[in-house]
Amino acid sequence: LFLGAEYGVTEKTIGYFFLYVGALSLVMRSIFLGPIVDRIGEAWAMRIGCACLIVGLLLYPATSSLWGLALIIPFVPIGTALLFPSTTALMSHAAQKQELGTVMGSAQTFAGIARVVAPILATRAFQDWGHDWPFYMAAATVALVSILAFRLGPVADPNPTGATGAPTVLAGKTVVTLPGCPANPYVFLGTALQYATLGTLPALDDKARPLFAYGRTIHEHCPRRAHFDAGRF
Repeated sequence: LFLGAEYGVTEKTIGYFFLYVGALSLVMRSIFLGPIVDRIGEAWAMRIGCACLIVGLLLYPATSSLWGLALIIPFVPIGTALLFPSTTALMSHAAQKQELGTVMGSAQTFAGIARVVAPILATRAFQDWGHDWPFYMAAATVALVSILAFRLGPVADPNPTGATGAPTVLAGKTVVTLPGCPANPYVFLGTALQYATLGTLPALDDKARPLFAYGRTIHEHCPRRAHFDAGRF
């Protein structure tokens, strides 16, 4: 959509862009990624990858020529090449052996959800707010998530970093909270798709949680609830 609107790229010429990005990604991952990670480690590769992605996404709308775009495009495949394999490696190192499958599966689940939700939200922003907004939204998302790459301390007592939750930081704004460890991907997808397609949020409780998912406790649906009511445990 962006290339067609800004540069007149058509379905006959878009293939050159995919070829360019694919070649950059292939060269980066097959030749340079290993030596870079060996030299600086996964954590710094992840941080640099986040920075490259943010810069690339912010610069996409700033250029006015195809040659300028050709210079900016590499930031994104280079960033993803540094970020995603390093993140996967760090998760596999940090996860306990018996939980490795769950951890990696959860990561892939959220990645799959993002590949569905992000294009919908980006298209809505492109159509309603302007051609530049999908890139600004993506850059802001990466910037917020990249905070994790620098290991901010937890908010639990005694909270040495003074960390706060999103509802506190965004006081006065409507913030939907999806508690869970991790949050249920179907609840996230349902909430995001309702907003993307209808422009409305689901009914929320006093903690800003969607009532359709958090209106009742999980214990009310437990198949062993009858035993509890009978006093067996």
